[in-house]
Amino acid sequence: MKLYSFLYENGSYQKIYQSFNKKSIEFTRNKLINGNDDDGPKRIGEIYEMEVNIENEVWTA
Repeated sequence: MKLYSFLYENGSYQKIYQSFNKKSIEFTRNKLINGNDDDGPKRIGEIYEMEVNIENEVWTA
Protein backbone atom coordinates (compact mmCIF):
# COMPACT_ATOMS: atom_id res chain seq x y z
CA MET A 1 0.00 0.00 0.00
CA LYS A 2 1.34 3.46 -0.85
CA LEU A 3 1.13 6.53 1.35
CA TYR A 4 1.56 9.98 -0.20
CA SER A 5 2.59 13.05 1.77
CA PHE A 6 3.89 16.60 1.47
CA LEU A 7 4.90 19.37 3.86
CA TYR A 8 3.15 22.74 3.98
CA GLU A 9 4.89 25.66 5.72
CA ASN A 10 3.55 29.15 6.33
CA GLY A 11 5.81 31.18 8.60
CA SER A 12 6.28 29.17 11.78
CA TYR A 13 3.24 26.98 11.01
CA GLN A 14 3.95 23.52 9.57
CA LYS A 15 1.53 20.79 8.53
CA ILE A 16 2.06 17.41 6.94
CA TYR A 17 -0.68 16.30 4.56
CA GLN A 18 -0.99 12.54 4.02
CA SER A 19 -3.29 10.33 2.00
CA PHE A 20 -3.47 6.85 0.51
CA ASN A 21 -5.17 8.43 -2.51
CA LYS A 22 -2.70 10.07 -4.92
CA LYS A 23 -5.32 12.11 -6.79
CA SER A 24 -6.70 13.46 -3.52
CA ILE A 25 -3.32 14.66 -2.27
CA GLU A 26 -2.47 16.16 -5.69
CA PHE A 27 -5.77 18.08 -5.58
CA THR A 28 -5.08 19.36 -2.04
CA ARG A 29 -1.52 20.41 -2.94
CA ASN A 30 -2.65 22.22 -6.09
CA LYS A 31 -5.40 23.99 -4.15
CA LEU A 32 -2.80 25.26 -1.65
CA ILE A 33 -0.43 26.35 -4.45
CA ASN A 34 -3.17 28.26 -6.30
CA GLY A 35 -4.90 29.50 -3.15
CA ASN A 36 -5.09 32.91 -1.55
CA ASP A 37 -1.64 34.52 -1.17
CA ASP A 38 -2.85 36.95 1.52
CA ASP A 39 -1.61 34.51 4.17
CA GLY A 40 1.98 35.58 3.49
CA PRO A 41 4.92 33.55 2.24
CA LYS A 42 4.44 29.81 2.11
CA ARG A 43 6.41 26.75 1.06
CA ILE A 44 4.78 23.64 -0.29
CA GLY A 45 6.98 20.56 -0.66
CA GLU A 46 6.94 17.92 -3.34
CA ILE A 47 4.75 14.85 -2.93
CA TYR A 48 6.65 11.90 -1.52
CA GLU A 49 5.54 8.32 -2.01
CA MET A 50 6.17 5.69 0.66
CA GLU A 51 5.39 1.99 0.61
CA VAL A 52 3.74 0.92 3.87
CA ASN A 53 2.73 -2.48 5.18
CA ILE A 54 -0.04 -2.91 7.71
CA GLU A 55 -0.05 -6.16 9.64
CA ASN A 56 -1.91 -6.69 12.91
CA GLU A 57 -2.56 -2.92 13.09
CA VAL A 58 1.19 -2.16 12.99
CA TRP A 59 2.54 0.14 10.27
CA THR A 60 6.02 -0.33 8.83
CA ALA A 61 7.67 1.59 6.04
